Amino acid sequence: MMKTNCGSSSTFLFTSNTMSFRKLPLISLAVALSASTLVAQEPRGTVTFGNSLDSLTVGGSLRFRLENRDNTPPLMGASGNTVGAMHARVFLDAAFSERLNAKVEFQHVVMDTGKPSDEFLRQAWMTWSDIVPGGELKVGRFQMNLGNQRMVSELSWSMVGRAWDGALWSQDFDDVDFKLFWTQPVEGMAVPVGLDQAFGGAYFTFDAGILDVDTYAFTRRDRMMGGNGRNDQTFGVLMENNYESPLNWSAEVATQTGDNGAEDAGGSAAALRIDFDVTERLVVGVGYELATGDDTPGDGKNNAFEPLFDFGHAYHGTQDLFDWSNLQDIVLRTSLKLDDNWVLSLDLHDFRLAEEGGAISNSALTAVAGETHLGTEIDLAVRGNLHENINLWAGVSAFQAGDAIMNGDDQMWFFANLEMWL
Repeated sequence: MMKTNCGSSSTFLFTSNTMSFRKLPLISLAVALSASTLVAQEPRGTVTFGNSLDSLTVGGSLRFRLENRDNTPPLMGASGNTVGAMHARVFLDAAFSERLNAKVEFQHVVMDTGKPSDEFLRQAWMTWSDIVPGGELKVGRFQMNLGNQRMVSELSWSMVGRAWDGALWSQDFDDVDFKLFWTQPVEGMAVPVGLDQAFGGAYFTFDAGILDVDTYAFTRRDRMMGGNGRNDQTFGVLMENNYESPLNWSAEVATQTGDNGAEDAGGSAAALRIDFDVTERLVVGVGYELATGDDTPGDGKNNAFEPLFDFGHAYHGTQDLFDWSNLQDIVLRTSLKLDDNWVLSLDLHDFRLAEEGGAISNSALTAVAGETHLGTEIDLAVRGNLHENINLWAGVSAFQAGDAIMNGDDQMWFFANLEMWL
């Protein structure tokens, strides 16, 4: 990573007109370049900066991943295959003053889902701090991680990642922080291509002494869901212990209302996690994840919890076979520090349908009437740094299909993920 000091700061003034969220990233990038007072190249090709740019950081990363797994979900007759994927990212991070910052990041992805035009521009945002004491405004294309990422996550495992176009206001007080935002998820990065969607909400974090309490309210408008439209709201509470103890826990509950297509929304979800530090190096834990399903389709109410932008890969098995909908997941976790660098993890999941008559959240799988057991999954992984700027993450996962999957079959998954930062 390279950082260059570029002189003292100066006052920055700009005006804005009403704009489409789709144009915000490009507008943010244009304003950032103009704010730096970048002047024409000198005869020998030297680029000079005006005194409004304090510093410029240049960096990037490369990620390579090799996987072996079935081309389709674990079904009878599906053959395994070895595939490779990679992404390359480069970014510019500029500080115009203590209050004004901007970042632009580009990426190129090989062999992963996503829309090429949206993959290329990963981020392009500007922030203006201390408009009021403790307040910050971010505008453009950016990533979001809220709470423990069960509801909103940038999905760092993905080669493409997630991003949103819009505006985010952050406000920090002594014991309460909150974020307000209104965005349009980037198609091919956060939502499927062609699924025109808007997403906004408020997220509050309270320091309640021995507890951290988060509360949130999100609204999602999906104007192309089966041609019927969707307008649902998600309300929830997350509590975590905020004191030093070998026993750490978190609990979260959420409920949904509004409309899911032609039906009323009525899903709910809950999660409980307890971890115990057996030694300084060994941690064991247990978790329970529940998301309701809809066992009476066509009755005018959709009781299935419709996940937002969760980090399912971290919670519901690394094979990513099931979304957080009509799902019960009991998980046993262990984490062992082999040394100060390498960590070995082992998770055991037991997946079941929350509603016997509901559908499996993976649309490629068909549920068997009268059965609820989806299967078990064992995830073993090791992670550590080969060098200061090189990380290796490798693992193996075994899934044993349960009786609730029609024509289900067992599946093995091997992966090796190498990431380098510049």
